[in-house]
Amino acid sequence: MEHTQNQAGGKRVNHKAPLTPEQQELAARYHQTIYSYLRDKNLNASEWYDVAVFGYLRAVRRYVELPELQKYSFTTIARRAMDSEIGNERRKAKRRIQPLSLDAENTEDGLNFYNMIGSKEFLPFKQEDDVVAAQYLPLLDVLTEQQLSVLTMKAQGYTYREISEALNLNTPQAAASTAERGRRAIKRAEDKRSNALKASTDKELGWCTPIDLFMECEAYARRKQALGKLLTGEGYGESYLPSLTADVIRERAFSRYTVKRYELEAAI
Repeated sequence: MEHTQNQAGGKRVNHKAPLTPEQQELAARYHQTIYSYLRDKNLNASEWYDVAVFGYLRAVRRYVELPELQKYSFTTIARRAMDSEIGNERRKAKRRIQPLSLDAENTEDGLNFYNMIGSKEFLPFKQEDDVVAAQYLPLLDVLTEQQLSVLTMKAQGYTYREISEALNLNTPQAAASTAERGRRAIKRAEDKRSNALKASTDKELGWCTPIDLFMECEAYARRKQALGKLLTGEGYGESYLPSLTADVIRERAFSRYTVKRYELEAAI
């Protein structure tokens, strides 16, 4: 029988038991939330309803059986649960994609190896958290304690009204402004870090890399470094990144050259 323990380590919720009358009433009352969620996410109801509804029903059970959740609105809990369900389904679909070469298009959308390596769907959820943390945690040092708290809660799905109440901010707009200042600070730090890496990488290569190619290869190199640290414990630090990024750029340039050469030979 399937159970889920709440984050406080207390009461368990049985997700396979029939809905109680109270849960049935709640599910019926807010049923349109599923359709409004799908519209907001630009998802086709005929395709995604059967996925979202599992998250919705999980939220119904948890909301009734875990009183600590009832300090939040039910729609907030339901949308977070549907987000999780949709994300899980997309991860399953993406894991079925097997990249074959650096530049070969492997999906109907034209995605290739370099597009897909940056996709979190290729890792289990907890591992993806660790990889993202390895890449972006250093950037969080530029945030104030309040900015970090607001952005953390926002990422967890809380509304600005809920955040302002939890952190004793004056208004929801104050919480939104704090979040925006934090995002701008992170973006400035990220740009500064990227510019420094490009200068070091270009020096190692001996040429000025086009910015679009560099940005693509930087993302790949940083992710590769984070994955290496996760899997082996060896991350080599920022000092290793220029060499790693330069190698990725050389490999990418060679791959492009190889594809073009074979295209030309096939046309002759």
